[in-house]
Amino acid sequence: MISNILYLILFGLILASVGSFLFNQGFLFLSLWNDFEKQHKHDVFTLYSICFNDDVKFSMGEKNSDFCREIEERILLNPSTHAIKEVLNQTYICGSHSCMSYIKEALGSLDWKILVSIIVLIPLFYKLFGFRKSTASNFQRINAGIPYYRLPPEIQYEINR
Repeated sequence: MISNILYLILFGLILASVGSFLFNQGFLFLSLWNDFEKQHKHDVFTLYSICFNDDVKFSMGEKNSDFCREIEERILLNPSTHAIKEVLNQTYICGSHSCMSYIKEALGSLDWKILVSIIVLIPLFYKLFGFRKSTASNFQRINAGIPYYRLPPEIQYEINR
């Protein structure tokens, strides 16, 4: 019963984490897409007002060819595709920063004695209050090689006592 409740709590936490992650990524995508859409419109305006205008093109000289080529290349990029690419570049398993930055920050703030204590206490805690399902009587029964259900009731009582 308790393990079922713990599994439900764990499932709820995982579901909340995944939902939060997807919401954050969707928000990041929308904000980046909005920025790239504005940049795309600005590039189209610049292309038509500067690169296709012969008077302005003549006054810019050599810089114009490189400038116009860069703008033409940026216009070919779809803002949605560019936003997805940036979202994937900014996605980390541990949130908004890389996991190593969190580890370095945590290790930098912890004293080495505390860190060693944590590393030693976690396995010790697991061993002492372990999540084992077998009891001593089950251990004895298993080592005897006799199935528990085939033992006479008086012996079952002795093993359980």
